[in-house]
Amino acid sequence: MINLQDIYDYLQNYTNPISILLATISLTYFAYIVFENFYVDYYWYIQLTGIITIGFVLSLIGIICYYIKTYLQGFSGGNSRKYHKFADHLISLYEFFISFCLFSLFVYFVVILFKLEFLTRIYQYNIIEFLIFIIINVIIISISIIIFKKEFILHSTIFLIFYSLLIIAVFYLPLVQFSSNLYPPLQGQNTIIMENVYHKNDIQIPITIQITGPKTDLSINLSKKNSDFKLIQIDTLQTLNPDHNPDKITSGVHSILTGNALNDGGYNIFINTTNLTTGYYELTCSRNTLKSYSVNSFYILDNRSTIS
Repeated sequence: MINLQDIYDYLQNYTNPISILLATISLTYFAYIVFENFYVDYYWYIQLTGIITIGFVLSLIGIICYYIKTYLQGFSGGNSRKYHKFADHLISLYEFFISFCLFSLFVYFVVILFKLEFLTRIYQYNIIEFLIFIIINVIIISISIIIFKKEFILHSTIFLIFYSLLIIAVFYLPLVQFSSNLYPPLQGQNTIIMENVYHKNDIQIPITIQITGPKTDLSINLSKKNSDFKLIQIDTLQTLNPDHNPDKITSGVHSILTGNALNDGGYNIFINTTNLTTGYYELTCSRNTLKSYSVNSFYILDNRSTIS
C-alpha cells in the first residue's frame, strides 16, 4: 500500500528551489545550443521558453520562501516560537504548492508533446468560462471526496487533474504567452551573406540570408542614406513566408526587393539596381513577432569599368 508520507518525503527532494533552479539553467543552456544551431518550429520555441520562465518563477518563489523562513527562525525571545511555527507552516505550504505545480508541469508536458492546443485556444477565447468550469468542478469533486471516502483514489485523481488544469490556465499559459521575447540570446542568428561594394551594372544583387532559431516570417527593408545622412526607406518585403514555394516569388512594395524561402532557414533575396543611384545603403532583416534582427551596409558605385 502506498504511504502518503513516503511520497511527501520523496517530493521534498524535487521541491527544493535550488534543484529547480539548476534544472532550469540546464534547460536554458540546452535551448541556447539548439536555437543557435538549428531551425526550429515556432511552436516548440514558444513552449520551451515558456517552460524556462515557469522554472525561474518557481525557483524565485522557493528562494523567497526559504529566505523568509531563515529570517523568521532567527528571531529569539517571547514570540520566537510563534515565528518559528509560522516559518514551518510557510515551508509546508510552499512544498504543497510546488508539488502541485510540478505535477501540473508534467500534465503540461503531455499537452505540448502531443500538440493538444485546446488549452491555448480555451485560454485565448473563453478564459472566464473555462475558469468557472474548473472552479465548479473542483468544488463538486471536493465535496464528493468528503462524502464518498471509499472512492478516495478515483476522486483524488480527478481532483488532482482539475487543479492541474487550473494551474495551467491561470499560471502557466500567461507565462508562456509572455515569454517569447524575454530571451533574445535564444532567438537564434540572422546571417546576411553579401558583399560590401556593388556597381550599377550589377543589375541584380544576389543575397543569401541564413536563419537559425524559431521559424517565423521575415521582414526585409532596404534604405539609403540621403544628403542629410538620414536613412530613407527604398523598399520593403513586409512578410516573407518561411515555407519554400518554388512557384511563388515575393516582391517588395516597389519591386526592388524580391525573395523566396529555401529549406532549413535559407532565403534568397535579390536587389534590382536599375532605378537605384550610387551611394550608401542598408539592408535590415528582422523576424516578425521577435526582437531578432541584423543589419548589413553596402555601397553602390558607378558602372564597373570594362577592359576591351
